[in-house]
Amino acid sequence: MIAVLGISTLYADAQKAPAPPSSSAALINITLYPNGTAAALKKIKADLKTGYQNLIYDKIPKTLDPTSLIVTLDAEDAHMQLLGQFISDDMQKLNLEVLSSYDQVKILNIYYVFSGITWDVYYTGILSSDQKTLTLSGWIEVTNKSGSTIDQAQIYLDGSATKITPDALTVMDHSKSHFRYLIPRVITLPEDKKIYISFINAIHIPLEEENIINLGGAYLDDLKGEIQHPNIQRVIQFSNDEKNGLNMTLPAGKITLFQGHENGLTEFIGQAMIQETPLGGKVPIDIGHDFYQGSVVCELEQTDYKKNSVKSSEAGYRLVIHNKGKAPLSIRAVLPLPKCHWTMVRNSLPFDVNGEAVSFDIPNVAASETPFELKYRIKVDGH
Repeated sequence: MIAVLGISTLYADAQKAPAPPSSSAALINITLYPNGTAAALKKIKADLKTGYQNLIYDKIPKTLDPTSLIVTLDAEDAHMQLLGQFISDDMQKLNLEVLSSYDQVKILNIYYVFSGITWDVYYTGILSSDQKTLTLSGWIEVTNKSGSTIDQAQIYLDGSATKITPDALTVMDHSKSHFRYLIPRVITLPEDKKIYISFINAIHIPLEEENIINLGGAYLDDLKGEIQHPNIQRVIQFSNDEKNGLNMTLPAGKITLFQGHENGLTEFIGQAMIQETPLGGKVPIDIGHDFYQGSVVCELEQTDYKKNSVKSSEAGYRLVIHNKGKAPLSIRAVLPLPKCHWTMVRNSLPFDVNGEAVSFDIPNVAASETPFELKYRIKVDGH
């Protein structure tokens, strides 16, 4: 006897309508990993007759790994035996050889690994007209190139990294990512199509702002009188916490930013990357190094340079900031000092040490004709 088990015949009770989507309505449970690997659990309701029969399941991904396949019963039963399993040569059908002692209905669990389903994360953010709050939306793009449409799936996304060992084994590293997300509805993944799933919608998220001038690069060398023009890097950030309407680890993804205005117009600011951020963490967004281009001009002058020895030098600097905009700016000037011993000889502003960098906080650089000046002199050994 041959029984063909298609999607329409599986879990007949799931076809009853109308019913709200739930995990119990799913025909298949799938965990998706970032590299396109997927782990599946498929439940099949099999109407068995007495004796030997071949069950054919004709809705399997073409990318299924036959070596990963295992079939089990929901409960052990001495009156039913699974005699064999194999995938057809065209990778279109799963064949199960079964022996049953009497007519009965059984639930078979089919576990397997397959590939070809990838996902990416995208965000859209709109800054309020006063740039004090952010409206944030998050979307997951799922692309199915497994070779088959996957109907009524419960999808679980796991950001854990997978890698292939030298002996060709796939190893999971769950410590590399804290992102885990269960899509809260049953969905269908059409073959060779993309679908978009909303997973975040939050409004009025309070923003913090930071404007950074990088004083590093080759600036510790002899500039020979050449004036440098470092750009201002504008960074906004928000807290990933429940009071802001966020309740999960944010996965890494690209964000597109818009600026809202009081007159109703919207301005495109640009695109940046959000790094994976656990619940309770800060989410920085680098808007760009030329955000204030034209309205804020920075000049870094090396007022003198002295070579003490092969590895020791001393130099004085003068940073001038011209704020030609309409509002005052708070700025942090950062001087990276990696792998060297240094001494701040004198400085016109207090500084903080953060790891291998010195930073000067410059509050409220006024919008005026008079520029702001920061002066410092530093001795470097081992540079």
